[in-house]
Amino acid sequence: MRNVELAQKLDATTPDNLNEKQKNLSWRTLLNTNVPGEAQDVTWKYGWSVLPTRTFLRRWGTTITDKCVHCKQRETNKHAMIQCTAAKTFWLIVSRAYRQRRIRDFLEGRRCHRHPLAALIITIAFHTLWINRYIAIKQSRARRNQWNWLVHMHTKLTQNLEAELFFLGKKSSLENGLVGSLRS
Repeated sequence: MRNVELAQKLDATTPDNLNEKQKNLSWRTLLNTNVPGEAQDVTWKYGWSVLPTRTFLRRWGTTITDKCVHCKQRETNKHAMIQCTAAKTFWLIVSRAYRQRRIRDFLEGRRCHRHPLAALIITIAFHTLWINRYIAIKQSRARRNQWNWLVHMHTKLTQNLEAELFFLGKKSSLENGLVGSLRS
């Protein structure tokens, strides 16, 4: 943890009634990827249900409404990242664009396979959703153009894979299952 005070606040707000399935969530496998820290932070916060969604912030008294900017439903952790109509559309596009069955498995609550490319795609997709949610809130309107979302995600993914290829070399990248498996 970067900040002891933040850790104590998060510990105080984390629900104690997590069942065994929630404690062993597959999101933990996503944190072993070589992605930028900000993308891992979003995934970690999602996994622990501490993303600063409107419902979460309302509990702390820092926001007036707990409604989602995209669909006006109650914005919880899971709603913002998976259940919102904007998020569902985005995940459908992502799973089709990258043809990763593992992405659908993760979204449906099944175990996320330890495939590095699937973990990388899911982690960067979480970050992309979060960035676009922030922009929508700042602009006070829903962002319906998902093409921009996908371009942002693809750019981040490409940058990460290029860095992986540069630092590890082609052989190591292939062994890690990243380069050469975009269509697996």
